[in-house]
Amino acid sequence: MNPWDIYYCGETCEYPVMNRRKFTLLLATSATAAVAGCGGGGGDSDADTSSPEAVVESYYRAANEVESDTSAEEAIETIRPFFYEGSPLFELIRASLEEDGVQETQNLENIETTVTDENLGTETLIDDRGLESSSLSEDEIEAIAEENALVETSVEYEDAQGGTQEHLTATTDGDWLIVF
Repeated sequence: MNPWDIYYCGETCEYPVMNRRKFTLLLATSATAAVAGCGGGGGDSDADTSSPEAVVESYYRAANEVESDTSAEEAIETIRPFFYEGSPLFELIRASLEEDGVQETQNLENIETTVTDENLGTETLIDDRGLESSSLSEDEIEAIAEENALVETSVEYEDAQGGTQEHLTATTDGDWLIVF
């Protein structure tokens, strides 16, 4: 599966809209890889949460390793270490895995990440990034606003089209995690 296929956009939209099914498949793949590598859980060596770039890179690398015969439950348990508590992206992926199961992945050739913005305020997260319409509470959004970073991610695959994606990351207990 190509993780860049999780978003689609009409000609007039400013921000891409998430394709639920494709997004969920990507997350399911990531979860499976983490389980295969270390049995899942917060101590997974593949879940490098030391920086915004590291958590995004480790997520994509883990997704690349997922096997299609992994159960949805294992995949969900595996991907959890990459995501912020209450992450709308994690919830979307979990729902997709439960509905569709784990799908095949593509062979990752290259991944590059760059922090493009840091410490977006509460107002920006609500108005410009749409967190108000997510499952996150006002207190959770304010906690995310305390320390966060936007990470632009460019991925290339051997046999599939890659692309560029932007992820919001934030800290919790000293770890950087993916919000969306």
